[in-house]
Amino acid sequence: MDEPVKPINKEKKCIVFMTCLTRLLSWCHCPDCGSVDICHNVIGSLLVITLSCASCFKKVTWNSQPYIGSTPAGILLSASILLAGATAGKVLRVMKTMALATISSRTYFRHQRSVLLPVVQRVWNMRQIFLLGTFQAEGRDLVLGGDGRADSPGHCATFGSYTMLELHANVVIDLQLVQVGYRECGGSYHMEKTGLERSLAHLERQGLERMVTDRHGKEPSGSERPTPTLSTSMISGMEQKDFPKNCFQ
Repeated sequence: MDEPVKPINKEKKCIVFMTCLTRLLSWCHCPDCGSVDICHNVIGSLLVITLSCASCFKKVTWNSQPYIGSTPAGILLSASILLAGATAGKVLRVMKTMALATISSRTYFRHQRSVLLPVVQRVWNMRQIFLLGTFQAEGRDLVLGGDGRADSPGHCATFGSYTMLELHANVVIDLQLVQVGYRECGGSYHMEKTGLERSLAHLERQGLERMVTDRHGKEPSGSERPTPTLSTSMISGMEQKDFPKNCFQ
């Protein structure tokens, strides 16, 4: 089988109807006796077609997609769903409505758990190390802005995230995920403070100059730790819009 000229993820894909494909393959004949039997097998989004000759017992197998190692390239569907921020249930429901051969939700989550999330984590770690190394090479301190968000409003949230942004470079420099009841986080009201403390513990050794957050009731006690290089500004959402651009310089 010839190797694709383009990378698999950039190669163009097409929707092919089974009747059209069978009509095309009907032109294939055994070079010795001229007869051929066509059998097909669908595995997830992979179509395997076997052309066999009952007279001379010759057999040829054709796959509708290449393999990445031992995995069919249909894993790109799982990667596209995850990286596009879509939900697997809706995307797979659309494909099933069109009668497209596709993977199951169980296969999607297996791909996500065993391949995709570890790759995302590794790429994020490499990017974070690169950014912190770049800032250290420039010899300047970090000026950070941070805020948290939860998976539901009110005081019944279970999961939350805290995001740190380097304000001079305008890049996300750290992201912490917090779960209620896990280690130091006793309730949803404390998630933002817990995320802030984790980010500061991870980034303080890089040399913090200033930290900007919203005026959350639980954050002052977490951000007013005895750190000589860190000054904290607590600003509300309405006040932040009118701040001059050079206030962090």
